[in-house]
Amino acid sequence: MVVVMTLGALVLALVGSVGLRLQRELGASSARIAGDEPLRDAAVILPLDLRAVSSSAGDIPSREARDTSLEIRATVASAIVCGAAGAELLLAPLLGARTLPTAGAINVGDTLWLLVDGDSTERWRPVEARSVRRDAGNCPPLSAGPANAPLFDVAHLVAVGVGDGDTSGVSRAFARVTRRLRYSFYRAGDGKWYMGLRTWNPVASRFNQIQPVSGPYASLSSGRLGLRYFDRAGDPVVSGAPETGRIARVEVILASDESAARRSHADSLHLVVALRNWH
Repeated sequence: MVVVMTLGALVLALVGSVGLRLQRELGASSARIAGDEPLRDAAVILPLDLRAVSSSAGDIPSREARDTSLEIRATVASAIVCGAAGAELLLAPLLGARTLPTAGAINVGDTLWLLVDGDSTERWRPVEARSVRRDAGNCPPLSAGPANAPLFDVAHLVAVGVGDGDTSGVSRAFARVTRRLRYSFYRAGDGKWYMGLRTWNPVASRFNQIQPVSGPYASLSSGRLGLRYFDRAGDPVVSGAPETGRIARVEVILASDESAARRSHADSLHLVVALRNWH
């Protein structure tokens, strides 16, 4: 009996030790995953907006590329102009990309860039969206390729009023819809650092209140959080410089918040995004 009880106690102690070690490893893995999640979020979100930026076309305002913030003219949708009636354009959204399935995908105050023929070459003509509504008008199907696949969604048209904007010669023109956005690192009320996003409010003529996108991260003073900019030759573009048209590459340095990850070290991410439309 004594031998059996002794062996049973040893087995229980062994099982308990293994279980405790497994619980600690699972806890550490969970903490690590929780700490790395903000890094994964940033790696997905930022390239979507940055790769379509054309700095040489003015998509980054002068002096707005800073080590703690970046303002861009982000492409939020693409479409083709089915027709123009007075000061209103009828748009068919592009399929298979950022589309306009509802009128809510384009906001009043957004800018439509229309690719039109100039005197010697094509150029982008900007017009401001003054009103937006769904429209049941007609637009001839547009297709391409061996399978004659449709390119634009002619079943969900959007009518955009452009006020006194120039709409001459824009039928069948390609349209790029842009919106002012500002990414920045900020310290929230909980004392932690996050990456946030502000969208432009055309009515109030200012940016809306910042909304968190990902985080928390290491503090700004740690030197492991910030934005860096480089030109085509690889030379750095100084934070706040007026010549933002030189920027061809944006680098984002991020590090997980140690307290959030519950560990003595934090994983980091060095994200490099080449501006696809730079030339």
